[in-house]
Amino acid sequence: MIAFLFPGQGSQKAGMGKPWVEEWPDLFALASDASGIDVRRLVCDADDDELRATDNAQLATCVCSIAAWKSLVAAGVTPAVVAGHSLGEYTALVAAGAIAADDAVRLVIARGRGMADAAERSPGTMAALLGADLGTAEQACREASGTVVVANVNAADQVVISGEPTAVESAIDKAKGLGAKRAVALRVGGAFHSPLMSGALPSLATAIATTTFVDPAVPIVTNVDATRHRSAEELTPLLLAQLCSPVLWQQTTELLIKVGVRGFVEVGSGGVLKKLAQRAAKGSAVVGIESPADAVEAARTLAGVSPSLPNTPDTVLAGVPDLIDLPVVSPAAGRFEAADIEAFTAEGEYVREGQVLGQIVTSSGAVPVQADRGGWLMHVLAGADIDVTEGQPLVTIRPF
Repeated sequence: MIAFLFPGQGSQKAGMGKPWVEEWPDLFALASDASGIDVRRLVCDADDDELRATDNAQLATCVCSIAAWKSLVAAGVTPAVVAGHSLGEYTALVAAGAIAADDAVRLVIARGRGMADAAERSPGTMAALLGADLGTAEQACREASGTVVVANVNAADQVVISGEPTAVESAIDKAKGLGAKRAVALRVGGAFHSPLMSGALPSLATAIATTTFVDPAVPIVTNVDATRHRSAEELTPLLLAQLCSPVLWQQTTELLIKVGVRGFVEVGSGGVLKKLAQRAAKGSAVVGIESPADAVEAARTLAGVSPSLPNTPDTVLAGVPDLIDLPVVSPAAGRFEAADIEAFTAEGEYVREGQVLGQIVTSSGAVPVQADRGGWLMHVLAGADIDVTEGQPLVTIRPF
């Protein structure tokens, strides 16, 4: 399966829109109308200082990521699941079909301006702790003087903290005393994903209340809980909670790997999410999209990775080239519950012939699902809480 990952604030750079504005002129015109800002000028001509402003950074990043997504779709690459880092969650909603592009622009404008205003009222900063796990970062924040919290859990050894400037400095000292290797101050306009952002909630809530959300066509893994969501009604409270809650990116990546993602695409500039995926998902195809040419190349790279596959027996294997990845089918009708696969190599999770991959829960009891060959577990075709029919493909295995 393929996951689209959308970057957040901090990935912006001067001229980031130049590869995109001629490719998707209508998008940039739409974004300008929705925001009241000359978006084309912002993404092509603004310097780094102008783009560093919170509202400008978020608008530029969002629109350019939408353009990158459109080029991927045009190249024939579609996701099975999407996720976005902080601001990127709004672009992920567009890719999932939950909101329209112009609505995303309006939400991002309200969010960015609200966060900028909150930062003026309650100044703050952020820092990345390198070589520190979540427990170390949380302890450092507890022991520091002032308001400072964990803001982003990017990887097992990379946690970002956020809060009042003196409190962040205090937490950095505590973290180093607890074994953190070093700290890197982030050039941001405020203490994002901390209680200091609460002042932005009213404007964001108003914008969300006037936006139409629909059920996403593919699941979106949200920052607040690192859980897949498929319902429109679940999304709005999560977007509000995200403003002052930590981004659980490490947990998001782990979930994507567990459900069978083997192709990761960072959709937009920056490269941070690509690097994190390369570290976490050894053996997977990982690409980044910063130009239309990148989208075409990504289509070639991901040609052997199955896209989103419907849960119906007739079409579930469509797009799996030459049946290299062979299916394990359901022995009965019922609800599929997958087992955890613990064996892992550089190529991915692997199973032995006869290994139990899960069970089908039926009215008369549980029926085990066993691998009929040894190999790498490539794709989970039947999602959680989905009823399956007898003979329906559940997972695919690539033989050794």
